[in-house]
Amino acid sequence: MLGLLVAKEQSGYDLNRSAQQSVGLIYSPAKSRIYAVLPRLLQRGLVTRREVPQRKRPDKSVYRITPAGRRALCDWLNDTSQPLSRPVLLLKVFFGSEADPDALAEQLLRRREEIASELETLREIERRNKTVRDDELMLFANLTLDWGLAIDPIELDWIDRALERIAALRHAEAPAPTPAGRGG
Repeated sequence: MLGLLVAKEQSGYDLNRSAQQSVGLIYSPAKSRIYAVLPRLLQRGLVTRREVPQRKRPDKSVYRITPAGRRALCDWLNDTSQPLSRPVLLLKVFFGSEADPDALAEQLLRRREEIASELETLREIERRNKTVRDDELMLFANLTLDWGLAIDPIELDWIDRALERIAALRHAEAPAPTPAGRGG
């Protein structure tokens, strides 16, 4: 939720709508979850809250990320200590403008290693299964195997392209070298 508050302050209703319209395919918290988490973020000093008077409706609470909240978001984005599931990695990439590009690249590389290893395992299973009769039990097991064999190369390709784009961004942001003998 902190990532959704970076751009602007929002109410719980607005956060729910923002999540559905942005990260909703990756992570879509239930409305009840949003309303349960906001007071905890407020208590921890990660957001501030102000009441906005409304006509013909109860006042609404809007939340804004604090500097401490932005640091907590950056700490989470830059945390390279844990292996990442696909949805968590995609959330980190989605909010990557707040991350250290090197930390994000490190996490992508780690995920790439995990997926490459998984793909190798899936291919070995596929080789072994070729000698097994394709009965109903194996049909469904093989359908899940087929999914992994189809999706893992796509994810590897996407990670490679993401790493290239992050590297280009880092290169573009690097200060130009000062020619020798010049400077001020």
